[in-house]
Amino acid sequence: MGDETSRSRPSLEAAGLTVGYAPDRPVVSDLTFSLAGPGIVRLDAPNGSGKSTLIEAASGYLRPFAGSIRVDGQEAHHPAVRAHRRVCRAAPALHPHLSVLDHLALAADLAGVTRDDPLERARAYGIDRWFGTRTSALSTGTARRLWYLMCTTGRFAVGFLDEPFNGVDAESAERMVGEMNGWAEDVLLVVVSHAVPPGLRIDETLSLDAHVERVR
Repeated sequence: MGDETSRSRPSLEAAGLTVGYAPDRPVVSDLTFSLAGPGIVRLDAPNGSGKSTLIEAASGYLRPFAGSIRVDGQEAHHPAVRAHRRVCRAAPALHPHLSVLDHLALAADLAGVTRDDPLERARAYGIDRWFGTRTSALSTGTARRLWYLMCTTGRFAVGFLDEPFNGVDAESAERMVGEMNGWAEDVLLVVVSHAVPPGLRIDETLSLDAHVERVR
């Protein structure tokens, strides 16, 4: 774990959170919880119960109908949260006409880091052979590895990963587990995964039927 005495602990909190895509049919209703990192929290609930919707709310993209959701003590939609939050959605959003290298360079620029960082990780994940390839020509597994790399570029305090292991080969999944366990020394990671891969250190499991505070 990180040194919690020298800096604030990364956190995610919801209070009476009601959120969805139509006010008369919310996906998540009156959800309250409090999580303080660092560590890895597995978000666990049946399919269709709102795990991805909660991540969209935490990303700041989906505003609550009622209640609130806060990342590191600030409303999730606050612009200041963007710099230290990372969101890796389940479906990759890649530009079909840009190359793998273009995407990695863009991720580095947006994260405010040199391009050496994502390029080095890309080589470790074995996707450097496709640097000059348009993403429309990538296999599903390669596209998902690229997406994961883009979404986790740079330093961050709170990260959300929605089914990051889907479609990824065993060797890459093992490397991802190593990275996530390393990040969890300083970062609060919220992970959605239908199956927990070997070695992933889960510190807590949060169910969406929680209506009481849960504090690590």
